Amino acid sequence: MTDEVWRELLQSPFDEDSSSRNDDGGGNGRGIRFAAIGLATGVLLAGGWLWLTDDGAGVEAEAVVTTTVTGVTEPVTEGYPVGYVEVGDGVGARPELMYVQGSDLYVVLSTMVRSDVDPAAAETFKGGEWIVTGGAAPVAATAEFSNPRSLGVVTVRFSAGAVPPGQATSLLLSPATPRVTYDHELEYTTDGLPFETVEPVRFDVDYGDAAIVVDRIAFDANVGVVDWHVVGPDTVRARVEAVVMLPDTAGGEDDPATQLVSEGAGRPFLTGVPHEPALGHSRGAVEVIRRVGNEVEAEDVISSVVVLLTISVQDIVSGEPIEIPLDGVAIAGR
Repeated sequence: MTDEVWRELLQSPFDEDSSSRNDDGGGNGRGIRFAAIGLATGVLLAGGWLWLTDDGAGVEAEAVVTTTVTGVTEPVTEGYPVGYVEVGDGVGARPELMYVQGSDLYVVLSTMVRSDVDPAAAETFKGGEWIVTGGAAPVAATAEFSNPRSLGVVTVRFSAGAVPPGQATSLLLSPATPRVTYDHELEYTTDGLPFETVEPVRFDVDYGDAAIVVDRIAFDANVGVVDWHVVGPDTVRARVEAVVMLPDTAGGEDDPATQLVSEGAGRPFLTGVPHEPALGHSRGAVEVIRRVGNEVEAEDVISSVVVLLTISVQDIVSGEPIEIPLDGVAIAGR
């Protein structure tokens, strides 16, 4: 990353000689932009995690997903500093940086509240589905990331040479509705480990006739998987977190030493900084892993298991996507 980019990222919004991109000239800065140091931190954390998972772990590149766009919603910019576009109820976003990791394109955006909205009462950005334009055809994003250590920063990934940064002209966003979360507890009897369910389980959610179907739960004493998919409207997206508890072990089901948990359930089992997708998917496979150094004792006879599922669901807002221009956005490569 160039020195010029770092100076831009680390420059305080309160510096006298701030870039014109940070001020609309009309006194509309009361929305309080998230500090530039937070954005720089977000880039560092995103970069560290992405390097580990995409470059260092042998992950295969995802195919470019082209799409079609029939129309766009004109950007709403009133009440925001230059470059910000309204992406939610009183929330704006602005692209700050584009960079290439491997062959993938990443776009980093900052968010802020509108000048007439109380920041303490403002809602956070809910995520959405993204498209980048400027190449031979519009390309859909493969992931959107946020991180609790860099609040207000969103990173969007487009796979495998979708559009060169210098040719990208705009982002198109179809926002998501607020996330609704459901907690479910499943209890099974078993003759021991390994364990695998024999039939799927359906959970209805409050989005029309949508439901989350858990197709399979399978695990041994150390690792397992929860396979799931969404049925119903194709705009519904979900995230699933899981905790597997073994009541028959010495510490009982509440003993952390005998639990298998997914990353989102509070267990940072990945090396590096764990990001989470801000928006879910229409299907997935949740990996659950035992904490390092903890084991089920040989004398433990497992006759029952308890599976706790946290299911978060959102819907994509229908209508034409919001256009966010990429003119003048800093570009960095590695």
